[in-house]
Amino acid sequence: MDLTGTDFNNADLRFADLTGANLEGAILSGAALNEAIFIRAKMSDVNLTDVYAVGAKFCEARMNGSVMRYAKMSECDFSGADLMKADMSMADLRCRFNDATMIGANLRSADLTGANLVGANLSMANLHDAKMADVSLARAKLDGAIGPLGQRMGAKASPGARRGKRPWWQLWGS
Repeated sequence: MDLTGTDFNNADLRFADLTGANLEGAILSGAALNEAIFIRAKMSDVNLTDVYAVGAKFCEARMNGSVMRYAKMSECDFSGADLMKADMSMADLRCRFNDATMIGANLRSADLTGANLVGANLSMANLHDAKMADVSLARAKLDGAIGPLGQRMGAKASPGARRGKRPWWQLWGS
């Protein structure tokens, strides 16, 4: 199905099966997507602001650059999805993100309580103020990500960084 750029603003798509559909640039803001299926769907640059999508399946969907601000997406399955540079700030994301690509994603103030991020790539993602209690992060990549407290996580030492720095009181000794 080619639904490129279609306006589904506030639509009722509960239980819809859009497996493999092309929804690039579509507007789904405020839509009801409970239990909907978007497996392997092309959803780049889709507006999913304030959707209600409890239990929806986005496995292996290409959702890079999509906006999901304020979305209620608990119990969704994003396994293997491409969420590169997606804006998921302030969303309810108590979901499964196994092996998802979330490089540069904005997860600022998102609720990830109990989320499964096993094998997810969160490099350069923003997790500032995110709720991350009981999150599974085994094999997750966090290189350069901003953590819940605003600190860089998993960042590699910068080239030229001083190693083996001596305490201040030993600076003048031999």
